[in-house]
Amino acid sequence: MITILPRCFVKTCTTSYELKHISNLSAIARIKLGLYKILAHVAGPTMSNFIGRINQQTGQLEWVKQQEDHDYYLEISRSLYGDMLHDKDRNVKYDQAITKAVKKFQSVNPAAPCNVLDIGTGTGLLALMAARAGAKNIYACETFQPMAHLAQKIVTENQYQDCIKVIQKRSTSMTSDHDMDGSKADIVVMEIFDTELIGEGVLSTMLHAQQNLIKPNYTCVPAIAKVYVQACQSNFLQSCCNLNSTKRTESSEWEFSVPESFKNDSYLSSAFCMHIDQLYPKDIKLLTQPIEALTFDFNSPIKSQMNVCQIDGKDNELTISGHRTLNTTAIEDGTCHGLLFWWVLTMDSEGDIELSTAPKWVDAKSNQSSQWRDHWMQAVYFCPQSIIISKGESLSIDVSHDEYNIWFNVSSSDTITDATTPISVGRYSFQGCWDKMRLSGLNNVQKQRQYHNVIKKHISNNSNTYCVSIGDGSLLPLIAATAGAHKVMAIESSRKSRDIIRELVRANRLNKQIMVSPRNLADIGSEDLLGNTIDILMGEPYFGGSIFSWYTYWYARTSLEKYMASKVAVIPAYAIIRAIAVELDHNWLLRASIPDVEGFKMTSYNDLLDVVKSRLASNDCNHEMETVPIWEYPSRALTDKFDLLHLDFSKPLPTNNLVNSGKFQFKRSGICHAIVIWLDYFLDQNEVISSGLQQISDENQGATEWCRDHKQGIIVLSRPENIQITSEDNDIHYDAVFIPDQASVRFQFTLKHANVIANWDS
Repeated sequence: MITILPRCFVKTCTTSYELKHISNLSAIARIKLGLYKILAHVAGPTMSNFIGRINQQTGQLEWVKQQEDHDYYLEISRSLYGDMLHDKDRNVKYDQAITKAVKKFQSVNPAAPCNVLDIGTGTGLLALMAARAGAKNIYACETFQPMAHLAQKIVTENQYQDCIKVIQKRSTSMTSDHDMDGSKADIVVMEIFDTELIGEGVLSTMLHAQQNLIKPNYTCVPAIAKVYVQACQSNFLQSCCNLNSTKRTESSEWEFSVPESFKNDSYLSSAFCMHIDQLYPKDIKLLTQPIEALTFDFNSPIKSQMNVCQIDGKDNELTISGHRTLNTTAIEDGTCHGLLFWWVLTMDSEGDIELSTAPKWVDAKSNQSSQWRDHWMQAVYFCPQSIIISKGESLSIDVSHDEYNIWFNVSSSDTITDATTPISVGRYSFQGCWDKMRLSGLNNVQKQRQYHNVIKKHISNNSNTYCVSIGDGSLLPLIAATAGAHKVMAIESSRKSRDIIRELVRANRLNKQIMVSPRNLADIGSEDLLGNTIDILMGEPYFGGSIFSWYTYWYARTSLEKYMASKVAVIPAYAIIRAIAVELDHNWLLRASIPDVEGFKMTSYNDLLDVVKSRLASNDCNHEMETVPIWEYPSRALTDKFDLLHLDFSKPLPTNNLVNSGKFQFKRSGICHAIVIWLDYFLDQNEVISSGLQQISDENQGATEWCRDHKQGIIVLSRPENIQITSEDNDIHYDAVFIPDQASVRFQFTLKHANVIANWDS
């Protein structure tokens, strides 16, 4: 059996390529472990697992087979299960609803044993809640073997092993006769929801359970799920959806057009999962009131709520689908760029207990407190074309769903759309080439103009300039051509990105100036350069979204050394790895130990956190560096930024290690939770493009603003450090070593009570 694991499950290194960048199933890649959809048929110890990683020398995605003895407990400890266990709101409301359901059953059936089915038990928490409430028999299924083993340990340490049976299966592979002692469940509890609600297969799972595992008069926790959407205007979100044309201005000659084949090729059919609260109100304008888009009643037959059809010739395979049209009214003038998306669970049949993922402005109106969480966020569904609407104007929203996905189309009175069929991906679709963060960067006109100005400055003294661009769907070949380059060779990291750049070149009538190489970087030879020497080598260090892309760029620059002119211009010329110590509002808890959850011991889970430390110790480090979009996670700067290493791209990769050490002072008191690391790229001495910190607000106690086009590295301290700037020893001492032949960087940060050692590698 072969299973492909998403990065959210593996996270073996900071350069793992996220599955959402391949399939655009962003919720699956960011929520929980993606087990229910991605690990649909994992069974037993014979599985083979492959992890997507970016090869840092070629910039290409490669699938690496994990060894049979791979430590999956290590991966669990890195996952978002910790975030779920820290989610007080979720845990309390599940406990209240499960207890209410069990007590209600017992009051109606005092002599009958209460049987509970827990679908996707994970750590076993919901099964434990049912047992404590008085359920007699709990059947807790979990498809992932190491997780099932962990659940059994947690059940045993809480002394409920006599009434909880952990079953290492998907519920859809279970039968009541074989797995449930011949009985069926009176109550079903489940938490198999992702940010997009149905992405983990809750609809087909409930359909199977209704037909095979639960009694006709069962109770489900949760009882009902409702999806809400709200139309919005947001220039930032629009920049994540479509590639935009650029017009020349008085200060810049750079311009390019987007081909017709790219238009309407938006990310309509996939959600962009994010913490929307970080954009409101500065970057989002609300155009309608929230509107209920879909309702799923888990206490009613699935077949009565949507279309369920058997696939011809396949007895056990069904399709699930539904469609409806909504009408709402604009409350503001504006341009509709997309729909904000969230959901609310009604946990009990009476409707007294609700669990919401709504953004803060919605919870504020309902007088509910907003729980920060990372395993559920909100999402954005984009409009294929922006729609200009006026206050009071009607807006029509078509919503459709299948077993795993929801998609929308929005239209005003002047447009007609249909959402019954998801948008297909054409030959020149950029969906398979650029993720949403990458699109945002490509639409960064300021960055485009910085490159244009620097390239033009080098071209001005040479009318026969020969340029080579190293990229992963980069616009630099077009920028160089419009800046006046005689010839440009574009070396792209994949066939898909080559097709995209060729189409852009044709659309902008630059075929005579730009040649897109049919070869990968590793195969480039002198014949490909047609005997030319390289006058300008340029690159946009962005390969597969990896923050280690600077190494790919430097490695490529080194491999092309023999083809370079004596006075070659390398753009960017150098970079500085920088860092800052921060206090985090929330997400430092993702790796924090958990003494208990709603009265249940979690010692076995905490042991997994210790496994991480022991595994790291074998690599001579004690902390991990992960990659996240820091702008989504509020933070406060406790230091100014400080330089760790200078990387000189004007020269080939060094043969010896690069070493730097020093110290930096804390500037603000607070709790130091983490150290954030990024690169600032210097196109030349004057033009700098930062992939990290944009601003520190002294007026707002050190609040930070971060680049949204790149992810940043973060090292979360295992024990937060209390910093008082009035005390002594408030310095950070650091050592940084780049080891070229291992393609890795080693950091050591020494604080008063902490010694942080982390490796950053490919």
